[in-house]
Amino acid sequence: MLYSFFRSELCAAMALCLAVFLPSTACGAEKTRTPTLNIVAPCLNSLHIRAQKGVTQPEPANGQWPAGLQLATNSDGSLSLAGQNCQTDTKLTLTTPPNMPLVITSTGRTAIQVDDRKGPVFLQAGSGAVTLGRTAELNVTSDSTGAITIPVLADSARLRSTLSAPFMIGKVQAPALAIYLGGSASFTTQQGKLEALEITSNSTADAVFHGETSVAALHVENAGNILVDKATGTLATERDGKGKIVVTSTQGNH
Repeated sequence: MLYSFFRSELCAAMALCLAVFLPSTACGAEKTRTPTLNIVAPCLNSLHIRAQKGVTQPEPANGQWPAGLQLATNSDGSLSLAGQNCQTDTKLTLTTPPNMPLVITSTGRTAIQVDDRKGPVFLQAGSGAVTLGRTAELNVTSDSTGAITIPVLADSARLRSTLSAPFMIGKVQAPALAIYLGGSASFTTQQGKLEALEITSNSTADAVFHGETSVAALHVENAGNILVDKATGTLATERDGKGKIVVTSTQGNH
């Protein structure tokens, strides 16, 4: 089903909402004086990132970096924590300033836990399980299998899973959320409220948003369904696959 006659209105509304609320860069580091911490350490068994006031630099929990890991300062002032050859059973607990932007890539099998923090986070998830606390702008992408759990989504986010990694969100307290699903990836939110929601599903599994949104753009490209509890404003749906789009309660334009 093609977008209805108000498509131009929807596109304008979505463009405005997404431009205002969603991060346009990996982590928005240009807006803060705190240097970005880039982490590339696929050899880790687990990574736990804490936030603590008064800390000015990333610090390992026991005061020493595990063998095979090294922290360096880049020419642009950002920091890099890299490790390709650490022991496969290496577990790292790291304390950072609360507003330090994080860019975590090449995670491999590493299980990741990020505690509540005030800075933006970009994460390339792997096959290890991921748990993310409250953050500023959030950008998560996965082409792997590890489950991604977000108890509370506290700011705008882009979530992308192209293989089978499921997104599981407890509560949404954010302005805007954009989701892309492929393969057999799924998405579930237990409760929440948004200004703008965009879901594109090329997955065989379902995307379920138990909550309320003002603007919504929902696009099915495969057999997976998109289920949304309530849309109070502009709503558009497009079906290019067998999946259904169900919005339980609507008002306004649709």
